[in-house]
Amino acid sequence: MNMLQDLRNEDFPWVIPRLRRFETVHIPRVVALPPEASSERAVFEAGGIRSLIVIPVSRGESIFGFLGFDSVREEKTWAKEDITLLKLVGDAIANALNRLRAERQIRMLAHSLKSIGECVSITDRDDRILFVNDAFRKTYGYTEEEVIGQPVRILRPPQEANARAEEIL
Repeated sequence: MNMLQDLRNEDFPWVIPRLRRFETVHIPRVVALPPEASSERAVFEAGGIRSLIVIPVSRGESIFGFLGFDSVREEKTWAKEDITLLKLVGDAIANALNRLRAERQIRMLAHSLKSIGECVSITDRDDRILFVNDAFRKTYGYTEEEVIGQPVRILRPPQEANARAEEIL
């Protein structure tokens, strides 16, 4: 099995293009691979693989891996239902990895917003404060608990807000 590690995409000129087209590669009989798959056949036979199935795992429009199963004891044709289930497993893995990536990005952005030196606040459509960063709290002298959920107008007297609006317009 170790011989199947550290292989490059170039070692699979017949399989990789199919995966890049988001195709499932189902090979019930390695010995029956077409001549253009001779590179793959050599690798699979050297690993004792008699049958295999490879499901692409993608993020958006790009493949970032695959889910593969092989049979070394006997040739195997995977049933359509099994292939559908394996695709669902591949999708679940991709969704979990995508969610982890998105969560990391959100944490990084949240940290950046919190630590930026300029005042940052986020409000909802009703102008209620949803978020303030450290610079905002230091500048205005509020704790996060005091300001979250409050209307923005708590920061300025009404007459000052009107003057500022005219200045902007």
